[in-house]
Amino acid sequence: MAKVTPALNQLEGVLNWEVDTNNPSKILKVEAEEGVPAQAVKEVVRGIGFIIEEE
Repeated sequence: MAKVTPALNQLEGVLNWEVDTNNPSKILKVEAEEGVPAQAVKEVVRGIGFIIEEE
């Protein structure tokens, strides 16, 4: 989470996020303002080296 925290905290429009660390897949849930594209979140997460898929 150390890599994810600064990246997601700096993404404009993200209101809240959390990672389910108890799940082996480390599920990320993001709450963002209306109009924030999911693609922006994906790009940030991929940019720090993680695999991300939308459910």
